[in-house]
Amino acid sequence: MVSTDLGQQARLLDDLPWPAFALDAHGCRLNAAWRALVDCSADCGDDDRWLAHVFLLERPEIERRWREGCERKASWNVETALQKKDGTAARVMLQVAPTATGWLGIATELGGFTPTAADAAGAARSVSILDRMTEGLVLATLDGVVISWNKPGLEMHGFSSLTEALRSLESFTTIFAMTTPDGTPVPLSAWPMMRLLRGESVQGLELELVRLDGSWRRRFIYNGGTTTTPGGTPVVFITITDLTEHIVALQALRDSDARLRTATAAAGIGTWSVDYVTKRRWFSVEMARMLGFSSEQERPLGLFENIHPDDIELAEREIAAIQPDGPNTRVFGLRMMRTDGSPLWVRSSAHVVFGGPGGRTPQAIIGACVDITEIRQAERRLATQNAVSSVLAEAATLSEATPKIIRAVCESEGWDFGGIWEVDPTHKILRCAEMWHAPDAPLQEVASLTRTLSFRRGEALVGRVWDTGQAILLEEIENDLDTRRAVVARKAGLTSALAFPIVVAGEVIAVVDFLARSITHADGRLLEMFAVIGRQLSFFFERKRSECELRTLEIQLRQAQRIEAIGQLSGGIAHDFNNILAAIVGNAQLAMMDVPADHPAVESLEQIAQASARAKTLVQQILTFAKQRPQQRQVIAAGPILEESTRLLRAIIPATVELHTTIAPDVPDILADATQIEQVVVNLGTNAWHALDGSPGKVQIALRSVTVDEAHCRLVNGLRPGRWAVLSVTDTGRGMPAEVQERIFEPFFTTRHQGKGTGLGLSVVHGIVQTHAGVVRVTSAPGTGTTFDVYFPDAGAVARTEVAVTTPLLRGTGQHILFVDDEAPLVALNKRLLQHLGYRVTACTAPSAALSMFIDDPWSFSAVMTDMNMPEISGVQLATEVLRVRPDVPVLLASGFITDELQTEAVRLGVAEVLHKPLSIAQLSEALARVLTTPDLPDLA
Repeated sequence: MVSTDLGQQARLLDDLPWPAFALDAHGCRLNAAWRALVDCSADCGDDDRWLAHVFLLERPEIERRWREGCERKASWNVETALQKKDGTAARVMLQVAPTATGWLGIATELGGFTPTAADAAGAARSVSILDRMTEGLVLATLDGVVISWNKPGLEMHGFSSLTEALRSLESFTTIFAMTTPDGTPVPLSAWPMMRLLRGESVQGLELELVRLDGSWRRRFIYNGGTTTTPGGTPVVFITITDLTEHIVALQALRDSDARLRTATAAAGIGTWSVDYVTKRRWFSVEMARMLGFSSEQERPLGLFENIHPDDIELAEREIAAIQPDGPNTRVFGLRMMRTDGSPLWVRSSAHVVFGGPGGRTPQAIIGACVDITEIRQAERRLATQNAVSSVLAEAATLSEATPKIIRAVCESEGWDFGGIWEVDPTHKILRCAEMWHAPDAPLQEVASLTRTLSFRRGEALVGRVWDTGQAILLEEIENDLDTRRAVVARKAGLTSALAFPIVVAGEVIAVVDFLARSITHADGRLLEMFAVIGRQLSFFFERKRSECELRTLEIQLRQAQRIEAIGQLSGGIAHDFNNILAAIVGNAQLAMMDVPADHPAVESLEQIAQASARAKTLVQQILTFAKQRPQQRQVIAAGPILEESTRLLRAIIPATVELHTTIAPDVPDILADATQIEQVVVNLGTNAWHALDGSPGKVQIALRSVTVDEAHCRLVNGLRPGRWAVLSVTDTGRGMPAEVQERIFEPFFTTRHQGKGTGLGLSVVHGIVQTHAGVVRVTSAPGTGTTFDVYFPDAGAVARTEVAVTTPLLRGTGQHILFVDDEAPLVALNKRLLQHLGYRVTACTAPSAALSMFIDDPWSFSAVMTDMNMPEISGVQLATEVLRVRPDVPVLLASGFITDELQTEAVRLGVAEVLHKPLSIAQLSEALARVLTTPDLPDLA
């Protein structure tokens, strides 16, 4: 039996096309090609006598390399020369590699040139790719031109010379077509070399190559990569294993163990056999290596002992399908189990040998397996990334996407527990926001503990990922997970962990972690996949945040445009209503002056006065909303105003509602009308109380300082970078949907029952805040309550001012007043009021006529009082002409439509007073008393 094996091995060695030697326990054997090259007629005999054929001058270096290789039991290659019998030298690339029984050396002739050291190094790098290969090699430049073939590569493709095979990749389509094993055509763009040129990986790619002339079809396995020529030029290479030859060899030589082992080891194929007669099974060296055995194995029958429990039924079904009358070979994929318990994916072929009576009894099974674990892992990881991409494409928000992604990754990759930890920038900690786990009872305890935990930067696994911004893999949890969590995780059987960051704008905003009972093939590619997923989540978050900011700005713009239009309309209506109201108020006051105190009409007149006062307040609210009410603004501290307003609110709001006030110590001063700020607080506080809808609850009012940055400005329209005082009013009420939030600042819009409230409270707040150069932001959702944040800019270095003290009220002493208004009822009313106060009055409804009277006799008038909005000539134009004629005459301008621009223009012209209509008799007397402080000139009329 030994002699037969030696004979077979000698024949295999002689079959090699290159000079080669084999060394094992039986000595050193030289193949025919080696003996022909060095003109040697017999084997060396001694273990290292092949060294005698190395050129004498180079022999010491080769002996040193041989000794080092033996000590390390490692492959090595070097360029050297073999000495021929005639004394000349043959330059060769010598490759020496360990085998299962000893050593194998192959010498590849380099031709008739003498390589330089750089050329030798480049050749060594190229040839080293074939250390464990026996088939073809093709090299190409990065622009797709083939520059080199080895001899087996030329032969397996049917080329007779190297010149014939040196061409561009596109030209090969005129000779060959490529398909998948199932016959699907493969375009040129997906050919192995083209994939390498695009930077893709080609590992274990199985394809069929068809000669277009129909002469043959062969199946190859392609592997490839990138290397560099000695001159520094990058090239790609493809190694080609002819799988067709191996299949034929396996079928033709299944009874020759030595030949089968050699062929399958070269191709990376593990073989096995089951003998039903001897009740034994056998694994080849390669198959034993795949399964984790130390060497070739022969064991008791146990056909399915090393198959994954979940795939035993599949194997039984495939083998049972092999019948004597049909094809007696089946090819299928399944999982096997390594000795360390990890799964091994293989593509297996099984051939049943039938015999016995009628040739229908299974006698043996011969099989071959190719390890496709990496391919399956790559497919699974690609499927995982596709699942993540699908979730992100369909999700509207990150909170919606993350739990689905965690579950998809866990189910696809075999993780048992996953969670996402969000960074809380205020408290500078990580908290678990979402999690998913397999429905196992022990994992419930892990989940419960996880919900209670938080970590600082650099603390535990997730904190370290936050700190470094890099993914971290722990094949053994130990205490890196956090002592508390590690104990509970190990109790649940979890042993491994992985975490990776989500980074937006250079900052880690969240960390995703996964826990598992075990991790198989935890290599660098696993971390690369999760790095890709992390980038996908980052891009998604950035895109959604931009969309949200844009949507918010669009809503705010539409709301501002709508409110501005409503404000203009409201201001116009209020102006007209002011004139009507002025007539009512003034005539009521005069009537009360004209009748005795005990007259029956007094009570009715008082009711008219009260109703008019309410109407006046309503008009003032509308004008405040429309930003047309004059303000008395000064630099004030908002804290005392808030305290006073809160005391007022406490008296209004029922005791069942908790009212809390917080005032920070560093709130900046603001430039504001104190009365209007108080109105903002009361209106927002009352609105918060109403939001509770009669139920007990809380209203929280807070005043704090905020420094706004550019990012904050993008979220809140109208803000600018700098320091702001922020008034926040929060309730625990029912909250508001988005469609209600868009309308809450519209006048007369209310969500309360009919007859409950005017709908002006928030409109007035909005108007006041706008006139104070402030911003209102609302945060609410159904069931979560509502928060109003009101931003007032820091007054900075503006000096505080004192409230002006009004002069005592005085009656007139017969001074002559020119009164102008286009409304006849108001002219008649104010003439009577002024006469009642002791003034002599000339009243006009036509401003042009009034101007003519003044120009004719300017010194006869002590003061001119005019309405602002009049046809023909406006109040500003009339004041301009009056003051041009006589600059010292006091001019009083009245309007129900006062703007900051009007106030500024009046000051520029020298107008003495700007009065807000409707005017009461008290306002008239006070205003005239202020402007007529000098003795009146004699009446020259």
